[in-house]
Amino acid sequence: MLKQHIKMLTEAKKIQKSWKPQNGDRVYFCNSIRIVINIGTCWFLYYADDSNRYSICAADALKNNEHILWLPYQIQFQKMAAKMPTWTDTRPTNVLCRFWSWWRDSDWELCSDDTTLEQLWLCFVMKERFNKRWNNEIEKWEEM
Repeated sequence: MLKQHIKMLTEAKKIQKSWKPQNGDRVYFCNSIRIVINIGTCWFLYYADDSNRYSICAADALKNNEHILWLPYQIQFQKMAAKMPTWTDTRPTNVLCRFWSWWRDSDWELCSDDTTLEQLWLCFVMKERFNKRWNNEIEKWEEM
């Protein structure tokens, strides 16, 4: 499922453009998941499973590197959802209720035994913020 998640996030250009790198962010770089750590003026991409690292010395260079893909955590998707400009009530319980209603009423071809909650939140954010739906056949986000 990681392969599909990577493809979905690669195609979610507006989400990638909205990234503001922070300590602890997760990225996909050189076929592996890495953790972003800022030390002074430099950003380091650590492997999640060892101390090997890659450094970039400017946040813009990190954000604009076409080989680095931001992998938002579920909490980051939830924060994106809570920033919907048309919502008047963005309390966590209301965001969760909206997510549940969307999931319950959706025609789900994406769901399988290995679909992650992060993928579901990504789909929810893409629908609510950008009016797009993931098409598994062509592996692209489409206007709804």
